[in-house]
Amino acid sequence: MQNFDEKLTSLPGWKIVEGRLTKIFKFTSFPTAVLFVNRLVDPAEELLHYPEVTLLFNQVRISLIDLHSNQLTDKDFEFAKKAEELVS
Repeated sequence: MQNFDEKLTSLPGWKIVEGRLTKIFKFTSFPTAVLFVNRLVDPAEELLHYPEVTLLFNQVRISLIDLHSNQLTDKDFEFAKKAEELVS
């Protein structure tokens, strides 16, 4: 996977941390954060690409990496874009 910087410019708030594409989303409440987590199911199933998700009160941390190659791939960036669409 090349051109990380170029791909990151279209994904505000996303960073590469320890080789994973990561973002923390903040919501107004715990129930709103849970609803967002539930809405991640459809893009995960559509792409057959499953994020690591951490829910802590009103914050949801998504961490993405291809589990087979242990590298970032286009699917990580596709999933991040779909997650962004869920909150826009």
